[in-house]
Amino acid sequence: MGPPTKPVRFTFGLAALLLSGLGVYAVANRVVVGRSYEIAVRLAVAASTNQLVRPVVGRTLAAAMSGVTLGCIVAAASSSVPASMLYGASGRDVGGLVRVGVTALLVAALSASVPAWRATKTNAATALRDIDR
Repeated sequence: MGPPTKPVRFTFGLAALLLSGLGVYAVANRVVVGRSYEIAVRLAVAASTNQLVRPVVGRTLAAAMSGVTLGCIVAAASSSVPASMLYGASGRDVGGLVRVGVTALLVAALSASVPAWRATKTNAATALRDIDR
Protein backbone atom coordinates (compact mmCIF):
# COMPACT_ATOMS: atom_id res chain seq x y z
CA MET A 1 0.00 0.00 0.00
CA GLY A 2 1.47 3.33 -1.08
CA PRO A 3 1.45 6.72 0.58
CA PRO A 4 -1.89 8.49 1.04
CA THR A 5 -2.96 10.61 -1.88
CA LYS A 6 -3.42 14.37 -1.69
CA PRO A 7 -7.25 14.24 -1.64
CA VAL A 8 -7.16 11.85 1.32
CA ARG A 9 -4.72 14.04 3.24
CA PHE A 10 -6.74 17.13 2.37
CA THR A 11 -9.96 15.47 3.56
CA PHE A 12 -8.45 14.46 6.90
CA GLY A 13 -6.85 17.88 7.35
CA LEU A 14 -10.14 19.63 6.60
CA ALA A 15 -11.99 17.33 9.01
CA ALA A 16 -9.46 18.09 11.75
CA LEU A 17 -9.74 21.82 11.06
CA LEU A 18 -13.55 21.72 11.20
CA LEU A 19 -13.54 19.72 14.42
CA SER A 20 -11.10 22.10 16.08
CA GLY A 21 -13.16 25.08 14.95
CA LEU A 22 -16.30 23.46 16.30
CA GLY A 23 -14.60 22.83 19.64
CA VAL A 24 -13.39 26.41 19.94
CA TYR A 25 -16.87 27.64 18.99
CA ALA A 26 -18.46 25.48 21.70
CA VAL A 27 -16.08 26.68 24.39
CA ALA A 28 -16.42 30.34 23.35
CA ASN A 29 -20.21 30.00 23.25
CA ARG A 30 -20.18 28.57 26.77
CA VAL A 31 -18.00 31.45 27.98
CA VAL A 32 -20.38 33.98 26.42
CA VAL A 33 -23.41 32.29 27.98
CA GLY A 34 -21.65 32.26 31.36
CA ARG A 35 -20.90 35.97 31.05
CA SER A 36 -24.36 36.93 29.80
CA TYR A 37 -25.08 39.06 32.88
CA GLU A 38 -21.88 41.05 32.41
CA ILE A 39 -22.57 41.44 28.68
CA ALA A 40 -26.14 42.59 29.39
CA VAL A 41 -24.91 45.20 31.88
CA ARG A 42 -22.33 46.46 29.41
CA LEU A 43 -24.99 46.65 26.70
CA ALA A 44 -27.25 48.58 29.07
CA VAL A 45 -24.57 51.21 29.66
CA ALA A 46 -24.00 51.53 25.89
CA ALA A 47 -20.72 49.70 25.48
CA SER A 48 -19.48 49.50 21.91
CA THR A 49 -19.44 46.27 19.96
CA ASN A 50 -15.64 46.18 20.06
CA GLN A 51 -15.66 46.46 23.86
CA LEU A 52 -17.81 43.33 24.03
CA VAL A 53 -16.18 41.24 21.31
CA ARG A 54 -12.52 42.01 21.99
CA PRO A 55 -12.22 40.32 25.44
CA VAL A 56 -13.79 37.06 24.26
CA VAL A 57 -11.74 36.84 21.06
CA GLY A 58 -8.59 38.05 22.83
CA ARG A 59 -8.74 35.39 25.52
CA THR A 60 -9.47 32.71 22.95
CA LEU A 61 -6.55 33.80 20.81
CA ALA A 62 -4.26 33.85 23.85
CA ALA A 63 -5.18 30.24 24.60
CA ALA A 64 -4.84 29.26 20.94
CA MET A 65 -1.46 30.98 20.70
CA SER A 66 -0.15 29.06 23.69
CA GLY A 67 -1.40 25.84 22.10
CA VAL A 68 0.25 26.64 18.77
CA THR A 69 3.51 27.55 20.52
CA LEU A 70 3.49 24.35 22.54
CA GLY A 71 2.67 22.36 19.40
CA CYS A 72 5.60 23.89 17.53
CA ILE A 73 7.96 23.13 20.41
CA VAL A 74 6.81 19.51 20.56
CA ALA A 75 7.04 19.18 16.77
CA ALA A 76 10.58 20.54 16.76
CA ALA A 77 11.62 18.31 19.67
CA SER A 78 10.22 15.17 18.07
CA SER A 79 11.12 15.90 14.47
CA SER A 80 12.53 12.45 13.84
CA VAL A 81 9.29 10.64 14.70
CA PRO A 82 7.16 11.91 11.79
CA ALA A 83 10.00 11.39 9.34
CA SER A 84 10.28 7.72 10.30
CA MET A 85 6.52 7.02 10.41
CA LEU A 86 5.01 9.13 7.62
CA TYR A 87 5.89 9.29 3.97
CA GLY A 88 7.25 12.71 2.98
CA ALA A 89 6.78 14.28 6.42
CA SER A 90 9.35 16.25 8.31
CA GLY A 91 9.14 17.85 11.72
CA ARG A 92 11.59 20.55 10.70
CA ASP A 93 9.38 22.02 7.94
CA VAL A 94 9.22 25.55 9.32
CA GLY A 95 6.98 26.79 6.51
CA GLY A 96 4.48 24.02 7.16
CA LEU A 97 4.47 24.71 10.89
CA VAL A 98 3.89 28.42 10.29
CA ARG A 99 1.04 27.72 7.84
CA VAL A 100 -0.63 25.32 10.25
CA GLY A 101 -0.19 27.71 13.19
CA VAL A 102 -1.59 30.71 11.32
CA THR A 103 -4.52 28.66 10.03
CA ALA A 104 -5.27 27.41 13.54
CA LEU A 105 -5.21 30.96 14.90
CA LEU A 106 -7.51 32.19 12.13
CA VAL A 107 -9.97 29.38 12.78
CA ALA A 108 -9.88 30.11 16.52
CA ALA A 109 -10.51 33.83 15.94
CA LEU A 110 -13.41 33.14 13.59
CA SER A 111 -14.90 30.50 15.87
CA ALA A 112 -14.70 32.75 18.93
CA SER A 113 -16.03 35.85 17.19
CA VAL A 114 -19.33 34.26 16.14
CA PRO A 115 -20.78 33.83 19.68
CA ALA A 116 -19.31 37.15 20.77
CA TRP A 117 -20.92 39.03 17.87
CA ARG A 118 -24.20 37.23 18.48
CA ALA A 119 -24.12 38.34 22.12
CA THR A 120 -23.93 41.98 21.05
CA LYS A 121 -27.25 41.64 19.23
CA THR A 122 -29.23 40.68 22.33
CA ASN A 123 -31.67 43.02 24.00
CA ALA A 124 -30.10 44.23 27.28
CA ALA A 125 -33.43 44.61 29.11
CA THR A 126 -34.53 41.10 28.21
CA ALA A 127 -31.15 39.61 29.12
CA LEU A 128 -31.12 41.35 32.51
CA ARG A 129 -34.68 40.26 33.25
CA ASP A 130 -33.95 36.62 32.37
CA ILE A 131 -30.85 36.36 34.57
CA ASP A 132 -31.34 34.30 37.72
CA ARG A 133 -29.57 36.55 40.19
